[in-house]
Amino acid sequence: NIKYMCFNDAQNEKLISDLSLPILDLSLESSVAIYLEMKLKSKSISKWISESRFFQSIFNMLPSLGDMILLGRLIDMLEKKPKLHIVVDSPSSGHAMALLQTTQLWQQIFQSGLLVQDIERMKRFLSIKDNFAISVISLPTQMSLEESSDLISGIKVNSLYETQSIVNNIFSKNTNFIEEELPDFLLEKISIEDKLLKTMMEPFQTV
Repeated sequence: NIKYMCFNDAQNEKLISDLSLPILDLSLESSVAIYLEMKLKSKSISKWISESRFFQSIFNMLPSLGDMILLGRLIDMLEKKPKLHIVVDSPSSGHAMALLQTTQLWQQIFQSGLLVQDIERMKRFLSIKDNFAISVISLPTQMSLEESSDLISGIKVNSLYETQSIVNNIFSKNTNFIEEELPDFLLEKISIEDKLLKTMMEPFQTV
């Protein structure tokens, strides 16, 4: 009972098809319409508002508001189906940090009202142990490791959530290479990876 969702990014349709991943396909437009319908108790009025140019321009100027509504819809689904697991492929680095901070941001902006009540409900759900987990996945390059390390530090500084940190696609971990005579460029790549992992390994796991 697992669904995969790519958050605010283009999905690799061929890879998803090859892996036979069960996809959760949510759009901002449908999520906003559903949210407004829940609050206004009218499907026709919510549809009219959500499709208006003025309303759409608000979400273009304030993308974090749309992120929060999408996050809220995911939590609604999980509350209604406690056995459902959703794997979210989030934006990378700074965008991921902004996504995690979006509830706090909009709570500070509005301070009170229906939206703040929803935000508090979302924060309660995310704070419950085993409801939510973060895995920070990095490639074994200096830029990727540094960005991932900054993201992990940001999460810890803001006391948001515990993280699992993984370095993926490491050539030296590939057992197929052990008995192969590798070309110079691959040997150089493996050497660079090894040096990086020795100096930047903490707090990552390797696979």
